[in-house]
Amino acid sequence: MFPNVFEAEYGLLFAEFFQNERDTGRKGNRRTRDWRPKVIANEVQYHATKAHLDRFDEAAANQTARLAQDPCSRLTQFELDAARAQADDLRGEIVEYEHLCSDAVSAFEAATLEDLPTVVIKARIARGWSQCRLGEALGTERQVQRYEFTGYQAASLARICDVAAALGVAMIQR
Repeated sequence: MFPNVFEAEYGLLFAEFFQNERDTGRKGNRRTRDWRPKVIANEVQYHATKAHLDRFDEAAANQTARLAQDPCSRLTQFELDAARAQADDLRGEIVEYEHLCSDAVSAFEAATLEDLPTVVIKARIARGWSQCRLGEALGTERQVQRYEFTGYQAASLARICDVAAALGVAMIQR
């Protein structure tokens, strides 16, 4: 029915999809909020996100087929809804990244200081700069990749302002 899928009777099942996925949230006394920006930061992440989207779409198609055979299965319906919701989130991230890369975006807004790292990442993408190019402009080639991976968590506000200035981002208080 669905080629190139696990050998399960109905193809890729929801539980199988998540078999190798890991919880990235922090445990213990630390903050449990996901501190990474919700934006695709580079081409590698873009292609990985597209591959994940294909897997979620395939899982949703398989769950739809299972639901057609057993329309009363609430678990299958929940799994289908979850796969579709995750696919929609990934589609949104892909569309946003493609929009940023299209040179159509020139203004960004941060409601709080917590949003500032995401704005800086989006500005870099919209400007067409790689992480390496931004690092060269700042004199710290590898640091930018580390900053973006951690959502600029280890960077001072002054450093984030340096990054924004290198990108030509003007900050306006409202």
